[in-house]
Amino acid sequence: MTEDHEKAAARPRVDRALVGILLLAAVVRLLFWAQIHDSPLYQQPSGDAATYVQLAQDLHDHGFLAPLGVPYERPPLYPLFLLLWNTLGLGLGGAHLFQFLLGVAGAGLFWVLGKRLGGRTAAVAAGLGGALYGPFLFFESETLSISLAVFFLEAALVLWGRSRWAVAVGLLLGAAGLAQPNFLLAGALAAGAALLVPRALGWPRRRPVALLLAGLAVFPLATLSRNLAVSGEPIVVSANGGINFFIGNNPASDGTFHLPPDSGLLNRPEGLFTSAREVAEKDTGRKLNHRQVDGYWWNRGFHFWLVQPGHALGLLLGKALRCFNNLEIPSHYDYGFYRDLSSVLRVLPTMGWLLPLGAVGFGLSIRRRRYTGVVFYLAMLASIIPFFVTARYRLPLAVFLLPAAGLAVQAAWEARRRVRELGTLAGTAAAYGVLAFFPLTSGGAARAYMLNTEGAALIQKGDLEGGRRAFEKALALSPDNAEAMNNLAYTYLLQGDQAQALSYYRRAIALDPIQAETYLNLEDLYRRAGRNREAIEVLDHLVAARGGTIEDVAATVAYRRGVNTLALGDTTAAVGFLQQAVQSDSTLAGAWLNLSILKRRLGHPEKSVAAAVKAAALAPEAQETQSNLGAAYEAAGKNAEAAGAFLKALEIGPPNPELHYRAGRVLLRLGRGDEAEREFLAANRDHPHPAALWDLARYYEAVGRKRDAVTAYRALIKIGAPTAERARDRLRALGVAGKGKQ
Repeated sequence: MTEDHEKAAARPRVDRALVGILLLAAVVRLLFWAQIHDSPLYQQPSGDAATYVQLAQDLHDHGFLAPLGVPYERPPLYPLFLLLWNTLGLGLGGAHLFQFLLGVAGAGLFWVLGKRLGGRTAAVAAGLGGALYGPFLFFESETLSISLAVFFLEAALVLWGRSRWAVAVGLLLGAAGLAQPNFLLAGALAAGAALLVPRALGWPRRRPVALLLAGLAVFPLATLSRNLAVSGEPIVVSANGGINFFIGNNPASDGTFHLPPDSGLLNRPEGLFTSAREVAEKDTGRKLNHRQVDGYWWNRGFHFWLVQPGHALGLLLGKALRCFNNLEIPSHYDYGFYRDLSSVLRVLPTMGWLLPLGAVGFGLSIRRRRYTGVVFYLAMLASIIPFFVTARYRLPLAVFLLPAAGLAVQAAWEARRRVRELGTLAGTAAAYGVLAFFPLTSGGAARAYMLNTEGAALIQKGDLEGGRRAFEKALALSPDNAEAMNNLAYTYLLQGDQAQALSYYRRAIALDPIQAETYLNLEDLYRRAGRNREAIEVLDHLVAARGGTIEDVAATVAYRRGVNTLALGDTTAAVGFLQQAVQSDSTLAGAWLNLSILKRRLGHPEKSVAAAVKAAALAPEAQETQSNLGAAYEAAGKNAEAAGAFLKALEIGPPNPELHYRAGRVLLRLGRGDEAEREFLAANRDHPHPAALWDLARYYEAVGRKRDAVTAYRALIKIGAPTAERARDRLRALGVAGKGKQ
């Protein structure tokens, strides 16, 4: 053999099958993206996704410790991840692309895990599984933390058992826990087992396992320190464990994300934690901090176990069965709904196909004394079923099933000529297949939820007819869906059919008497129609239906009471309600704006300015807030500041003749005549503006531009302006005969 041949033989060879699997993973994801990227559901974040986007914005606005003053209510890693892509200017598209790339890389990691567990055939099977597993693609396309957590878990599993990488394994599991906190429990359970029997779980001795545990603690200690620093509350990651535990452990639970109808909890991300606090404080009769609210719901869940242990145990077993079933239970978007949108997703394997092979592979692993995957699977299962089961939360189970499935495929291939052994493997897999495909839950409610979500996204895009059809389909599947009923009413209102809107709003309230959004929409309808007393009555009905518990909408209710009472002429009551609104929620720009207007009417210009400044700071790109700020400054005699605010309002748009006039008026007072002239002319661009014409004529007269002044005065006379007679007087004073309307 020549020296060149020896060097070529010494170089590591890239397996062509691995390259093919990675390319396949990339192509499949590209095709899937091409089929769904135009969907309103993909383009418009909603639910949990919208919450993550808002948290990322809070981090951008207020720094890395945001939200300030409170512990995390949600795990913090994913908002930081979104902030990174926003900072790079790539937004959600960049985040989704990166998640798809992690999915491609994950296929390579499954190759490594399969090869380690069985051999090349197992590697090919596990890699193909990672490349083609449908739920992986589905969640990689979502603005959710689970794909990030799953990749960290895959990487940790690849490094598991390598002593030099023990700390890295712990850090990866800890990072996964900052995206999905139950991963911390799973990692701790698996590491605890490894500490007891290190060799059985792939570690040469206990010392690296201890280092793993140290690495696992790093990130949780960081979030604990942050929570203590900003709120004084010792919460390890986020304060949502208790409410999630209660949702999965109460007499009305079905093991999925289902809120008991009489619990007072609101099935909405922006309302769940607020309503959880309200219920806890009402029940205990005192104010509670986040840790105490979290503890209250943990105690409620444990109380269910104490008083109904048989029911609780049956529920736990039912949740385990849901983890083994093919049905992808939605808590955000529905996998089955997306399969209708994507032919790629329709042909990809799901849990029902993975579980039988994975279970056989687990049996083979135990026979070979390779326990890591089995123990990790049980640890992850133990971290899921105490809470509730959805497709998102059980997704990490596939990380352990895929290498095991690869081992099962390899065993079947090796036994292909041994009929009895092959039959045993096939029979075992078929038995698990019966369990996996057993119908546990109807998908009607889930599809209705998805249709409602799609309808809302279509409405936001301006497709009213498409949105209406989606809501009607949702109600055909789930006639008691109050949220879809409310959205259908709102759509009819946007289409101008007020009678239909009223009818559906009332039906939505009958279906769900505590859903605040419906009451607020109905109040808005009455208020815009000038039926202010009826609007106030709607707000009264909301408070009564909630038993006075309205903390999540207290500011909005007070604000709308203020606007309605102002319309009815009760200025004093209106001021009181608006002040109550801003005390409940100091970020309510509309309340500050109306409070500013009222203070100006009542002769308090400085207080009007203070309120207007807050409104403009909260909504700096709203023309209305900047215009009001200019009016407040003008009333307070601060013409320079008024001019700046009016000009900014005009810059924001749309064109507004009155704003041009008001800007010109204060500019004229400041001696900036040329600029004032431009604004007065702009006010008259499309239609005559009598006040602007009068001030323009007076300006021309003052600076000696007699011809221009005469033209402006004659224009006032021609249009029959209220100042027409005064214009004739000025023309006579200028020695010119007036022309126009007599």
